[in-house]
Amino acid sequence: TITKEAKEVQSSTTTMLVVTLVILAIIITVMSIIISNRYISTPLDRFKEGLLSLFKYLNKETKDAKYINIDSKDEIGEMAKAVNENINNIKSLIEQDENVLNDVKRVVRLVKEGKLNQRVDASTQNPSLQELKAILNDMLEAISKNVSEDIGKLQAAFDSFERLDFTHRIP
Repeated sequence: TITKEAKEVQSSTTTMLVVTLVILAIIITVMSIIISNRYISTPLDRFKEGLLSLFKYLNKETKDAKYINIDSKDEIGEMAKAVNENINNIKSLIEQDENVLNDVKRVVRLVKEGKLNQRVDASTQNPSLQELKAILNDMLEAISKNVSEDIGKLQAAFDSFERLDFTHRIP
């Protein structure tokens, strides 16, 4: 038979064991939350901010896309690396497109002045803008070949003819 004293020791030991297990469970839970926050939540928040920055850049809401600053070797780090590489590619493509469009604007300004022997020189990997460049250059080539390289010379001839001076010759 178990004595009363032995039952109290056994009860006290059981209580201590339960309290120890509860404290251990609390410590494990807190550590899990800290580790989860450090290795999962924070990188995910950075990844989300990076993607939102990229979308704002693509939607012309900002002038630059921020890189995702995650150096881990896990899946989140690999995704961040892939997004950062694509940010570089997108920036390069947008810069090429802007260069072509600025060159088109330059050519159009000169054509408005009557100088038809202009060509768009800048290039891009964007097939639509490359097609626009080719069409514009072909059109300018045909006009300058079939009409004149400088409409100013034609205008001078027309002005001379308007004054009834028919001695002016168009080269």
